[in-house]
Amino acid sequence: MRQWVGCEYWPNPDGFQAEPVRGIDVARYTAALEDTRDWRGSTPPGFMEVASPNYLAYLNKSGEQFLRGLLPFESPWGSDWKPMMLIRQERWEIERNVVIGDVIRGRSTITDISWTPARKGRPEMLSVEFTKRYRDAGDGLLGCVVWDMVFVEHALAEDRHSPEESPLVEDSVALRAGRAPHPGDSLGRYTRRFDTEALVRWSAAIWDLGLPHIDPDYARQVYGLPHAVAHGPFINAALARLVTDWMDPADRIRQHRGRFRRTAVGNDRLTFTARVTEVKSGDTGTIAIVHAQAMNQHDELLAESETHCALDVNHGIGRA
Repeated sequence: MRQWVGCEYWPNPDGFQAEPVRGIDVARYTAALEDTRDWRGSTPPGFMEVASPNYLAYLNKSGEQFLRGLLPFESPWGSDWKPMMLIRQERWEIERNVVIGDVIRGRSTITDISWTPARKGRPEMLSVEFTKRYRDAGDGLLGCVVWDMVFVEHALAEDRHSPEESPLVEDSVALRAGRAPHPGDSLGRYTRRFDTEALVRWSAAIWDLGLPHIDPDYARQVYGLPHAVAHGPFINAALARLVTDWMDPADRIRQHRGRFRRTAVGNDRLTFTARVTEVKSGDTGTIAIVHAQAMNQHDELLAESETHCALDVNHGIGRA
């Protein structure tokens, strides 16, 4: 199995021509995130994933065809397998943010692979780490995205008969506004419902219309899930949104890693909170490390992230 390390994964079809990033692409993405920040011609850091040409080329395929096309080898479960892919971690390393007019070229390779036998009620799992590197038309490196994920024979369905929802707390997002942060500073919180409309808007924004993410009946009948499942990158981007809401316009995210603990299913209400854990000097100036969490309506931890932010503390101009 290790022979597949280094092989291309999720290949771009021959002859596919990527189009320049348009303002409407950015508008769809920020609307799906409910991100009202003025990006001034730039894009949120997670938009690098959307700019990948891979998604667009697979729109004419069904969900099963799409997932089967990811693997450069035959499924270990045979031809009747209905693929289920679960992301455990997603890490962004960003050289520069994508801007309108960029033409993005992406290439994915397998960087690790392993097989885990079934144990303690868990099914057999094929674990794959792959790295997607993104470059602009001039071959400049925009950054890379690393996915640590598993393929399983069937869904890891959970009992969602939980207690009543916890009380809703009013949103309160902090702004850095030129102030130097300190460890322990809170970035505030915000809450949103991941209902079917939210899932569909995100799927449309990233050109990934996989049925498990937008069709509750399909998710229940094929995978035994209680509802459509939110994309892991959607939750990760929402975690990062709280950080970018806090940052000044001249600040930027250099690295962001999200870890997924439980699935977020349709109609879950997630509350995002974040706190500065460390402030240090780096090669490019002041670096703030922020830890964020996503809790559902039953106070269960669904995801958490660590973000490294390069701050313009000497020229912070705040935000209007």
